[in-house]
Parts: sequence; structure tokens; C-alpha cells
Amino acid sequence: MDIQKVIEGLDALFAERQTNKVEDYLSENLEKALKEGDTGCAITIINELIGFYRDTSQYDKAEAYCGKLLPFLERAGLKDTIHYGTSCLNIANAYRACGRLEDSLEHYKIVFDIYEKLLEPKDFRYASLYNNLSLLYQEMEQFDKACDSLLAALAIVKEYPEAKVELGVTYSNLAASYVKSGELGKAEEAVKNARSVFQDGLTEDYHYTAALSGAGDVYFALAKAADREAGETNTKEQYYAKAISCYEEAMLLLKSHVGLTHAYFRIVSNLQTAWKAIGQPGQLKGLNICKCYYYVMARHLFEALGKKIGHDRLLYEITVGKVGEGSECFGYDDLLSVDHDFGPGFCIFVTREQYENFGKKLEETYNHPQLIKTYMGFERQDRKVEPLNTKAECSGGTIERLKDAGSGLRNGVIVIEDFMKRILNLSEQEVEFLMKHHTLPEEVFLRLSDWQLKTVTNGELFEPDANRIDPVAIMREPVRTDNMQLPVFTSIYHNLRKGYPEPIRRKKLAQLLGEMCQSGQYNYQRMMLRGDTAAAILMMHDFVRGGLRLVYLINREYAPHSKWLFAGARKLPKGREIVKKLEELSAMQVRADSYETREMLEWIGTTNKEDTVLAKINDIAGDFVGLMRSEGLTIGDALYLEEQIPYILNS
Repeated sequence: MDIQKVIEGLDALFAERQTNKVEDYLSENLEKALKEGDTGCAITIINELIGFYRDTSQYDKAEAYCGKLLPFLERAGLKDTIHYGTSCLNIANAYRACGRLEDSLEHYKIVFDIYEKLLEPKDFRYASLYNNLSLLYQEMEQFDKACDSLLAALAIVKEYPEAKVELGVTYSNLAASYVKSGELGKAEEAVKNARSVFQDGLTEDYHYTAALSGAGDVYFALAKAADREAGETNTKEQYYAKAISCYEEAMLLLKSHVGLTHAYFRIVSNLQTAWKAIGQPGQLKGLNICKCYYYVMARHLFEALGKKIGHDRLLYEITVGKVGEGSECFGYDDLLSVDHDFGPGFCIFVTREQYENFGKKLEETYNHPQLIKTYMGFERQDRKVEPLNTKAECSGGTIERLKDAGSGLRNGVIVIEDFMKRILNLSEQEVEFLMKHHTLPEEVFLRLSDWQLKTVTNGELFEPDANRIDPVAIMREPVRTDNMQLPVFTSIYHNLRKGYPEPIRRKKLAQLLGEMCQSGQYNYQRMMLRGDTAAAILMMHDFVRGGLRLVYLINREYAPHSKWLFAGARKLPKGREIVKKLEELSAMQVRADSYETREMLEWIGTTNKEDTVLAKINDIAGDFVGLMRSEGLTIGDALYLEEQIPYILNS
């Protein structure tokens, strides 16, 4: 095997940012080397695999190969050689990343022993050893030792003018150690040196990400110090701005090289902390990123397009906003949300007719070169969701032509009819009704799930300008402003946000009360009597899920998917104490021993007052009855929820 060609192929994958192919590439070549009995190539490839798994946060795989590497070298008679020392260095780095700090230190010591026997004191390999050892000392919070190691590395690296990357890395690591040891002046100088090295033609190098992230840490520390010392506000703000800029650039570069690793999420977390420090904790919320992206980067392009195509009031004819799938549209996104489909982007909602007239121009503008693909450290997301599932057709085959024109997009130009059809699962006749009346027939409201309606009424609309919309006028139909009818999607959006029509709301309330009564007040105890605790737990959780949905209905809100039920319910104004009790109930453990005091048949017609879960269920049922009475939904006082249904339907 020609190991040089293998390494060149690996370098090409990294250069082309095809990190998803690296594991298979190395594994296939390792298998080939082992079959050929090429020990040297196998050792090199195993070392590359360990480094790759370390950099991509696949620590279990890295540890597995670490455990195999040294015995392999020893069987090949390579113990106490430079190859053995290099492999120990790689293992030490991997163990450090995995959190096995003491094991890491032991392997660094082995490397020192081998190098001292076989290398000259100024050999360049010492610089790499000192650099990596300093990172371990940082993890162990021995920052003085980290600085000493880095100064030793720096002295060696400076002897090799061609080692620019290594020089930049050393300065970056030194800056980080100075920050931790409180020497901020030295840290700032070191980080300036690091960036200067990389900015001399090396800004696309993988190691520049560490320099940028480290620079962000330094500037953040300087900003905090300026804040404590009550220094000039401008100085503090400048440092925070520099920190944020460095973190954003580091995120993009790191993701392009190795994807979403632990290091990436640490940078995002640091960026979030920086925004909080300047009083903008919601800056990295997905909806805010999308809104800023539109107003700062895109709005002027669409205004110019309107003039170009003879629609001076284009932004009053279409709807721009961020609505639909994705946790950011619901406002539930957090640090974990950035691992997929997260980033700047916005929706442009148009009718089929508008798409026929100027949809392509809108798409061209959305993809205009001036509309950058990155913003605030995140890449723009243009991924499609599931395609339309419909066989409906109309005259001229319009649906067939347009059903892929934005129907499955989360961002970009989206045809309203297809968006509503896909999410609400509407027939063509129901779509026509919606487009004409800007609301749905009652029978459709009754059929739909809460989460479907929540998905088409979440997020925020950016255009037409919300400040120019009369909230009172929105309650009428058609809605008008500035003597012009609002865009279709805007009118539909506000009409559907009113919630279920009252007759439908009451039917859904009645249905939930029946389901909760059956699951919690009836079937839970019956399953416990039968000794089927697994089924009883299901009944308990069905009661909890139904209770949360009931809270949303009482608040005239649509409930989201189950995973967000609690998150949204905690913010609703009515029923917060009930939500707390539902949360307590969901965490309770069922106990069968309280049912062992009697035979099964002896329990018929009685309630087990010793069952704390059942007591909590009935307590919550009573709270719901009280809340519904206060809302004028019932005049009954029965605690058995099924008995409230006639009052709900007839009052």
C-alpha cells in the first residue's frame, strides 16, 4: 500500500469538506493494509482514525482504537521507538479530549521519555508535545504549568520559519492559558499574534478555528474586566463586539471542517453567554435571527424588486415572516436546537396566481448573491421537508406544476395553497374555501389536530409591517389597511390565530374531558386492580397529556406536539397551578402495595384512598372543574369529569 497516496486522499476529503466520508475511507484502507500485512500503513491509519474520532467528538470509537494501538506496535517490535512515542502522543491527546486526564498525563510522560532518548533538544516534535501537554494542564487547571509548556513550545517553533500554523496554534494556546491565569494583557498580545499569523494566508486552515475561539474568550474576559473596573463603556462594548465576531466566525469555520462537534457547541454556548452579557439574551433565538436577517440583509432587495417589476407596494401584496415547522417557529429553540435545520431564513408566502406572475423573480431575489448565506454565525437553511402528498389536480395542471414550488420548503418562496394543504391535510375544495373566506369550515376545525393549527399560526410575520395593521380591524373580515386588503396569508394567519370557533372548542373540551375521565379516573385504578402497572402508567400519562391539552383549550390556544406541551403550558396565563400538578403527577411512581390489602373484587365500587397517584388525579380533576366554572364553561360541580360534558355542550 502506498501510504502517501492514502494521506493525500484523506487531505483531499478534508480540503473538500467531505468529513462525512472520512471514516469509511480510513476504515476501508485499514482493512486493506491489514489484509496485505502492511504494519506501517496500518499504524499510520489507526493514528489518523484516532485523531478524526477525537476531532469529531466520537470518543467511544477513539478510546477503542487507543486500546488497540500500543499492543499492535509492541507486537511489531516498535516499542521505545519514535513511532511508539508519536502514537503515545496521539493517544494522550485523545484521552485528554475524552476526559481521562490522568491517563493522558501518563502517556505524555512516556512520550517525553522516548523523545529525550532519541531526539535533539530543539527537535520540532517537542513543540507539538509541549503544545498538547499545555492543553492537558489547562483541563487540569494548572495554568502556570500550561504557560511554561507553551513558552517552551514557542521557543522551538520560532526556530522553524516555515511552521506558520504551529506558531499560530502556540500563540492561541498561550492566550487561553494567560486568560485562565488572569494575565489579560499578555493574553491580548498573544491572541493578536495568533490571528496575525493565520491571517497571512491561513484563514481557511482548521486550526484557525481555535485561534478565533480563543480570541473570543480573551475579548470576553477583557470586557468583563472593564465592566468590573467601571471603565469606559465604549471599551467594554468594543471588547464584547470583538468576542461575538470571533465566536461567529469560529463557528462557521469549525462546522465547515468537522461538522457539529462538542467544540462547536461550546463556541455557540460562549456566543450565547456574550449576548446575555450585553443584555440581549434572546439574540440567538432562531426567530430573532431570521427576523434580523430579513430586515438587515434582505428587505431592501425585495423593495427594489417591487419597483423593478412594477409592484411598488410588493411588500403589501405578499406576506414575509417565519412560520411553520421547526422549534424556532414555536419559540422553543435552545442550544440543542442548533444541531439541525437551524439558521437564518424566512418565508415568502404567495398565492398560486402570484407565483405564476412573479414567483420566479421572488426566488431569484431570495437567492441573490448580495443575500449572504451566513448570518450571526449560522448558515442559511434551505432544506425541503416532506413533499406534498396529494393526487388532486386542477385545470391546466397548475397543482402538478406548482406543488414543488416552495410547498415543501421551510424557507424561501412558499405557495400558500400548498403549504396549508400539506400541513392541514386539506382537500382541494377545502383549500378553495380557505383562500376565499380566509378561515376554515367548522367541520375541518373539528377534524384537525391542535398541532396542525399551531404549526400554521406560530412564529411571526414581518411584512406587511405589523405596526401598520390595526389589531381591531383584524377581528373583522376582510381585513383592510391603507385602503388595501391585507395579503391572503396575513389575513388567514390572524383569523386562524383567534382559536377554534366556540362550538368547536366546546366539542373538543367535551371530548378531552371524556378521555381524561376514562384514562385517569376510571381505567387507571382498574389496571392497578389487575396488577398491570405498566398499563396503569400509560393511563396516568394519557391523563397528563389530556390535561395539558385541556389547559391550552381553556386558554383559547392550540397545543403543540407532545414534546412541547409542558414548555408552552407553563407560559399560559390560566391554569398554571394545574400545570405544576400535572408535572408532579407525571413524575410520580405507581405503587401496587396499596392494592394488596384486599381481594380484587372487594375494591369494586370503591376508591383506593391510599393510592397517591389516584388522589393526585382526582385533585387535578377538581381543579379543572373550578377553572372551567370560573371561565363560564360549566355550572356543574361534579368532580367526575365525564359528568361535566352535558354542561360544556349545552351551557
